[in-house]
Amino acid sequence: MTTIAPSRPEARVPVWGLAIASFLPAKVRPAARSWMRHLPLSLILLVQAIASLRLSNTIHRDEGLYIWTGYRIVENWLHGTPLFDEPAHYFSGAPVLYPVIASVLDRVGGLELVRIFSLLWMLVATAALYAVAKRLFHAKAAFWTAAAFGVASPTSFLGHFATFDAMALSLLALAMAAGVRGVQTRRFAWAPAVGLLLTVAVVSKYAALMFVPVVLAVILLSSHQRWRSIRFTAGAGMVTAATLAALAFTVGSPAMEGLMTTTTDRNVINSTPWQDIAMMTAKSIWPYLVVGPVAAGYVAVKLRRPLLAVTLLGAMLAPAIYQGYIGESVSLEKHLGFGLMFVSLAIGALLSARIIHPARRLVSVALVGVLAIAGLAESHRLYGGWSNTEKLSDIMAYSWEATPYMRTLGDVVEPMRYRFMHDTEVWQFTTTDWIYYDGQHGMQAAENGLRDRYWQYVYFNGATPASRDLMPRMESFGYELANTIALHNDYGTDTYYVWENYEPPRGAAATER
Repeated sequence: MTTIAPSRPEARVPVWGLAIASFLPAKVRPAARSWMRHLPLSLILLVQAIASLRLSNTIHRDEGLYIWTGYRIVENWLHGTPLFDEPAHYFSGAPVLYPVIASVLDRVGGLELVRIFSLLWMLVATAALYAVAKRLFHAKAAFWTAAAFGVASPTSFLGHFATFDAMALSLLALAMAAGVRGVQTRRFAWAPAVGLLLTVAVVSKYAALMFVPVVLAVILLSSHQRWRSIRFTAGAGMVTAATLAALAFTVGSPAMEGLMTTTTDRNVINSTPWQDIAMMTAKSIWPYLVVGPVAAGYVAVKLRRPLLAVTLLGAMLAPAIYQGYIGESVSLEKHLGFGLMFVSLAIGALLSARIIHPARRLVSVALVGVLAIAGLAESHRLYGGWSNTEKLSDIMAYSWEATPYMRTLGDVVEPMRYRFMHDTEVWQFTTTDWIYYDGQHGMQAAENGLRDRYWQYVYFNGATPASRDLMPRMESFGYELANTIALHNDYGTDTYYVWENYEPPRGAAATER
């Protein structure tokens, strides 16, 4: 009787791998088989990229705001150009981070390059989730996790949307992947790296702070050796807290105001009852709301990891619960994508479960097919949710050419400001969201400014209470209706009314630049 343990058998090469390798020379087949293990993930990433790149629309107001603000900050740094305000006071992320990067990319390759930057981040997030699932469960679970996340509607949408959401989400995923790997390989030196990744994620988008405890919880629960996990997680958490505190008490005082006004104590923009938030959530990610609890139950009961199951399921529901609590619907669909990143881990474990073979594969493929169809439809609806402003900007271009220094007052000014930012000054645009004139603000500023002909070009679509109040009275202020422009989106027709008045300004307007 020998005491020598039998040698570990080689990993079985799948049939498709053998088929592909048979076309290659014998010398390169071993290396090819090694690379082929990355082929399933590569296929998922390809499908994800195609799903994002198929989306098409003109610039969204958030995209325009971030890129335009980035240009202003860079000009301030390089040439001392006045900002006229403090973006950190009203941004939901540090304006010196993503907006600056976006403006540089826009200068190089325009809006499409900035959107591709988001796509790259989302692809990284999917790859990071694959790595997490592989270590939490196994390789088959990693494949289905990546598939479940890669076809989700928020994933496709954020992958072609030029805001800081994709960057923040990916940094959370990278921190989770690095933390799980660090715990399981006993590389405690990775804890500071995890802390820094979490810090940059929060600085990028303050709402990412909600998911920092979730990431740390997954890292904590990734190993059965609890003391090792506790030490690593505590180290990463302390680095995150210390770095954020240091930033807040040194260079981040304006950002703290922005954090409160846009995230922790924000004024509700679109007041929405929690029942409507629940309906919006169900409409956006209904397949995950059905499969997610089942997957969490599988992780809790069959895999005997109830704490991990509760963490993953809670992360999926957290954005909807929080926004239902504050009664705010803005950005709900984007924030749901952060939660899906975690519940996809449970779904991957479920879809790789050893049920009846080969029925398991058929059920898994069918389920991911349903997730994909729902994701494609919903992401297309989200991307068509704002009006194509090309017609409006083309008509406005004639007025800018004729009157280069005219002042404008309008609804949803960010797309127009982006379109003409290289030919106009900051002071030439006023938005109905914040109307200021001669030391006044709100409706008083609007009425007095219109009477004094402070604005030569006014365009309203009734998007704000101010514009709805002013539209019937524009002729009484001396403005002539010059154009009626019908724009279209997936919710219907968005009609803009354009008024012009080029008579000489009077009153306080005559003394201003």
